[in-house]
Amino acid sequence: MIGKDSVTNFLQTYTPPVYMKIFAAEIYFNTFDIFFPQVSFLVLEICMKSGIVTPVIVIDHVSNMEETQMNTTLSKRALLLFAFLTALFLLGPYGDSRVSAIDRNTYKNLKTFSEVLDMVEKNYVEPVDNNKLIQGAINGMIKSLDPHSSFMTPDMYKDLEVETRGSFGGLGIEITIRKDVLTVVSPIEDTPAYIAGIKAGDQIIRIDGKTTKDITITEAVKKLRGPRETKVTITIMREGLTKPKDYVITRSIIKIKSVKIKIYDGQIGYIRIASFQERTVDDVKKALREIEAKAQPLKGLVIDMRNNPGGLLNQSVEVSDLFMKSGVIVSTRGRSKDMESKATAKNDGDEPTCPIVVIVNEGTASAAEIVSG
Repeated sequence: MIGKDSVTNFLQTYTPPVYMKIFAAEIYFNTFDIFFPQVSFLVLEICMKSGIVTPVIVIDHVSNMEETQMNTTLSKRALLLFAFLTALFLLGPYGDSRVSAIDRNTYKNLKTFSEVLDMVEKNYVEPVDNNKLIQGAINGMIKSLDPHSSFMTPDMYKDLEVETRGSFGGLGIEITIRKDVLTVVSPIEDTPAYIAGIKAGDQIIRIDGKTTKDITITEAVKKLRGPRETKVTITIMREGLTKPKDYVITRSIIKIKSVKIKIYDGQIGYIRIASFQERTVDDVKKALREIEAKAQPLKGLVIDMRNNPGGLLNQSVEVSDLFMKSGVIVSTRGRSKDMESKATAKNDGDEPTCPIVVIVNEGTASAAEIVSG
């Protein structure tokens, strides 16, 4: 176990901005105004040996500290910092030996973040919502990775669950943020937005007259959805338009029938897959049985996935397996081996043997691209 003097010297040497006063029963961080009773020096010893300079804190029992009690309430900023430091420790070499030690720059950046947050909270012209600031910081961090990564809040996850169950109140469009602009991925077939003429790639620049600049997906969904028979005005800009165009659309209960079928010339089967929901693979199996029973004989199959915005990954994998005897359907790769996965087709003996054509367009996205792949 390292002594108190060693800890102080260590922190003063490697992290001058963080000055620690170590008393018999508490460690006080002057910079962050945080009291932590009963702090184990073991973590600090690990920090010294591994090169982690962030003062990671673990509540633990230490001899000669048992009688000390602290009643200090942590501020929001303190809790935030503690959460960050705890996450860093758990992700570091002692939480997972495969992850390299956290360097000093990480700590410096977190310190800067804490200072900026504090300045905004104290000095911004109006009171700020702490949760909104943190959410914005997280969104900015994920956004800097690539156009496809995103952070899903509990509300966003609930919205996703509603969509994949196939029934919700709204306009019937799949949206995303593309190049900082709220954009239509695709309209859902037979919905108010589809009937009104909304197209894949349309940029929604206003909702009910209010700009969508800097809007989040969650905020946009809340504005676009609503009770049936209520109206919403969306202002669209698209290629070929000289000026934005307003669309007044009446909301409805969106019941998505993900699979439709037809038979052409008695021998060509047609399956329309509009999205991938909880029952899509069952619906496609039913569609194949119906087509094979009616076609005399089945000479070809057309799978139409135009304007299919995707949906549940497992459903797209299982639908692909219906048509494949072998081979890799989809694989994912990550930095570490445990992040890698691979879905392989199985030969069930009942896969269609006729020629298959898959139709796609610019509105075919995500899980639909796996099937069309």
